[in-house]
Amino acid sequence: IREEGISALWRGNLRNVIRYVPNQALTLATYDALRSYNNNTKDNNNNNNSNNNNVGTLTIDIGPATLTSSSSFTNNLACGAIAGMVGMTVMYPVDYTRTRLANDLKTARKGG
Repeated sequence: IREEGISALWRGNLRNVIRYVPNQALTLATYDALRSYNNNTKDNNNNNNSNNNNVGTLTIDIGPATLTSSSSFTNNLACGAIAGMVGMTVMYPVDYTRTRLANDLKTARKGG
């Protein structure tokens, strides 16, 4: 801090913000889409007057596994987990590229 000042503490923060904002936007959009899909499914089941036990149930087929949830907590947990997986799946290549570029720049500066 003595040599470079307070602004040195914020160096590189803009890159992290540029990386973080799209990740969170994608995660929240996916979460909202899953929740609205679940609510629409619940409303459709209630409108059909079906007396089965699947009213408001979130069912997600992932390959051989099927995730079925009927409580509010587990619906929120499942929607959040899937949204996080989608966000990280999309943003991982961006993070990987950013890390590789940073390491290449360090290597180039050292002359190696």
